[in-house]
Amino acid sequence: MKARVDHGCNSKTYKNLLHGLPVQEKMAKELHQLSSVPEGPCGIPKLEKFQPALPGYQIKDISVNPPHCIIFLAKTPSDKLIPLIKEDGHYNGCKSSKGFLSKSQFCHECDKGYNDDAIRHHPRNGKWCPPCHCKECHDSIDAKRSLGLGKFPKPQSLCLACHRWFYGNDCYTYHLFRQRKQ
Repeated sequence: MKARVDHGCNSKTYKNLLHGLPVQEKMAKELHQLSSVPEGPCGIPKLEKFQPALPGYQIKDISVNPPHCIIFLAKTPSDKLIPLIKEDGHYNGCKSSKGFLSKSQFCHECDKGYNDDAIRHHPRNGKWCPPCHCKECHDSIDAKRSLGLGKFPKPQSLCLACHRWFYGNDCYTYHLFRQRKQ
């Protein structure tokens, strides 16, 4: 999955790994050595040891059994997500969360799958800030970044006119601007 993130699904490196050529075993052994994890079946404690050996990446492990809970999510957020599916002590790479869950859409920020109709009501559709509806609300972006992927901050500023909460001064100011335009 790291090769897929780095090189894309059409790269020679990824295709060699996907087809189980010897390079897959070699790279797996290198990762075990780099993270000081003995070879063999791995659980959550070993995933925690693998994560520091993969700086700039975030491991997300999903249970194969319904309701497909996230059983491990590295604390350091990253756009380079390595999604895994655990089944009987073995990890498979998850090429498509949408396909795995049989959904037409999947949001990695809130870890939910949606069908086409449901995504229209999803608060992250278009990446807009729920309180102020700005697509690039810096207060919302900064608050989410500080907590990490999949976690949502609690708004801190209250508008006394409409009793809605906002992430900060910019978020609140944009809300006031939108109110005046309407």
